[in-house]
Amino acid sequence: METQAIIQIETWQALIGIAVFYDAENDILSVTQAIPRLFPQYLNLLKDGAFRVGDGLDSVLFVGGIYLRNQIFASLGFKLDELEGE
Repeated sequence: METQAIIQIETWQALIGIAVFYDAENDILSVTQAIPRLFPQYLNLLKDGAFRVGDGLDSVLFVGGIYLRNQIFASLGFKLDELEGE
């Protein structure tokens, strides 16, 4: 468990230095894709959720990643309305 916490801290520290939306989103999505590996105790819960919505585990993790992105972008200095383009 301690190793997982260290990995999480290092991952979030890496996110702080990101300057563009694309890189930030990719890093956030890679974190959510790693959840089954880092937290196997939640794998059955994630599978149940995927089954209930009629989709695959990858889709559930992707949607979770987008949700997480939206939650933390403000702390990275990004504004969601800037995502819509010029």
